[in-house]
Amino acid sequence: MGYGYGIWLLIDNGYLQEHLNHLGHVTLICNMSKDNMKQLYLKLLEQHIKENNSDMNYSCIIDDKKGVIFKSNMYSKTEKELAAWGYNCKVLEDKIIDVIAECNYYEGDTPEEYHVTMEYKMKEEELTIHDMFTIESLKCHIVMADIRDDEPKNWIIIDKEEILNEYINIINDETIDNTKPDIIEIRKYLVEIYTEHNPKCLSKIDSMLDKYKGREHRLLQKVYKKYIG
Repeated sequence: MGYGYGIWLLIDNGYLQEHLNHLGHVTLICNMSKDNMKQLYLKLLEQHIKENNSDMNYSCIIDDKKGVIFKSNMYSKTEKELAAWGYNCKVLEDKIIDVIAECNYYEGDTPEEYHVTMEYKMKEEELTIHDMFTIESLKCHIVMADIRDDEPKNWIIIDKEEILNEYINIINDETIDNTKPDIIEIRKYLVEIYTEHNPKCLSKIDSMLDKYKGREHRLLQKVYKKYIG
C-alpha cells in the first residue's frame, strides 16, 4: 500500500495536529518517485525565491464543517487505498495555482480537491466521522514527504539537508568515475543552501559558478561544508 513520495502542505497548527494520529497535511501530489519529488521540490523552491521572497507558507480554510468519507479510488497509482475521512478545504493564496501547474509536469497523483484527512482505517466501517463545530483556519508550508509506509503514523517529512547530503555523495562518486555532474542540479542545491543559510549570496551564485567553471562540484562541496558540515 502506501502513497510513494510526495509534496504536502504540512499543517503547523497545534490544535488540529493534537487530534490526529498522523502528520496533518494537504496533499499537493503523491505517488511520485523520490528523484521526481526532489526535482519538483527544488523547482518549487526556486519559484518561491524568485516570485515570493522565499515564502513557502500557505493558509488553508476548512469552511465546510461537514466530515466526509473520501472516495476509495482517489489516486490512480495506488493499488489498494486506505479508507479515510476528513474535510475539504480551500487554499487562500493565488500562488498555489503556479504550484499545481508545476506539479502537473511530473508523474504522480494530484487530488481533485484540497482536503485534510482526519482518520485512516483499513475498512470504511471502522471510520468514526464527525462534523466540526467552527470554521478552522490552517497555517501550512510546503514539504517533501515519504508516504510509502502502510501505516500513516509512520509517514515522515524528508529534511532538505538529507537530500543535499545524498547529492554530495552522488557527485563525489561521479567525480571518481570522471563523469561531469549536472550543473543545473548543482545550481539548484546552491540556491537551496544559500536561501537557508545566507540569502545575501543568492545574487552571486552565477558569478561563483562561472569562476568555478569545470569545477562546479567543488564549489558545491565547499559551500555545503561551510554551512552544513
